[in-house]
Amino acid sequence: MLKYGYTVFDEDMNMKELNLTATDSRSVILIEEGLLHRLPELVRNLFPLSKVLIVTDENVEKLYGKSVYESLARSGIPCVKKVLPFGERTKSFEYLNIILDCLGENGFTRSDAVMALGGGVIGDLSGFAAALWQRGMKLIQAPTTLLAQIDSSIGGKTAIDTKWGKNTIGAFKQPDLVCIDPQVLTTLSKTDFSAGMAEMIKYACIRDKEMFRILKTHSDNIFPHLSELILQACKIKKEVVEEDCFDTGLRMILNFGHTVAHVLEGLNDFEGLPHGYAVALGMIDITKRSEALGCTLSGTADQIQKLCDAYGLPTEMPAVDKRAAVSFLLRDKKARSGQMNLVLLKEIGSCFIKKMDVGDAIQFLGWEEK
Repeated sequence: MLKYGYTVFDEDMNMKELNLTATDSRSVILIEEGLLHRLPELVRNLFPLSKVLIVTDENVEKLYGKSVYESLARSGIPCVKKVLPFGERTKSFEYLNIILDCLGENGFTRSDAVMALGGGVIGDLSGFAAALWQRGMKLIQAPTTLLAQIDSSIGGKTAIDTKWGKNTIGAFKQPDLVCIDPQVLTTLSKTDFSAGMAEMIKYACIRDKEMFRILKTHSDNIFPHLSELILQACKIKKEVVEEDCFDTGLRMILNFGHTVAHVLEGLNDFEGLPHGYAVALGMIDITKRSEALGCTLSGTADQIQKLCDAYGLPTEMPAVDKRAAVSFLLRDKKARSGQMNLVLLKEIGSCFIKKMDVGDAIQFLGWEEK
């Protein structure tokens, strides 16, 4: 039974539900095949007096944007839709202002809701707008990529990119509702699906050895196991966020592979390399280096590399301009007070945070100029 305030939905054995409680807010996370078609029912029950701004991108608009808008409208839910360009460059001041102007022009108040219908870019941007408008309005995440379903739509991190780096301006804004429909993943490109699997592999590496085994055993056809894997990934994210909502301690483990990944993305102007691809390269690279120091069980990097390869992810670290890499690294919000927290593995399913001086981190990552 799903309870939200005084609202109770009928019991549904197919629907998986998680409730994430963080500080004074709560997120209801629902996972079910075909859930996108039930959005009008969910919105009516959870936000009966709200109107909804649907924010999506040009790609998702063609697949789901029109049908979601029409289903809400047919159900008598006042809604407006804003379609934005696809791609990382949309996570910017320009498009943030476009959303805020749309909210103002259409008389939205803090009692209304923003629905992010799309991947991580749309989720981050829409969530930030929802956090800002009248100091916070309701937020619905309807993620349409695997990466967004198991990672970016959950936990309340919202942001835009600036010339100073990725996610440099943002806010913590927990979504009121996260609607995860595994059925929409059948429309993903091979690249987008593989990118999402990198985050799935990350969860297995840091927290769940059995999850890693399932990913390895069924790499030839993971789809029959995908709903349960999504649920497990969301459970891990929920547990970590509830213990460390504002990313000051345990939540840092979710950044496994990301320190290197964000540098690689920056070197590719945040467009040329998909986030999941960069994460795969980052996980492999940093584990090879931690193995060399004796911090990680020998052979761990090889296991990660083989699993990434099985899911179509890149495994060979490209040549890196060391000076440019260090420049991006120093912009990273993880570099605080001259120190960095690097996430390393003890072995598959177990990780720890290693604090290093920035200079030592640069040397560890192989970016020190001779």
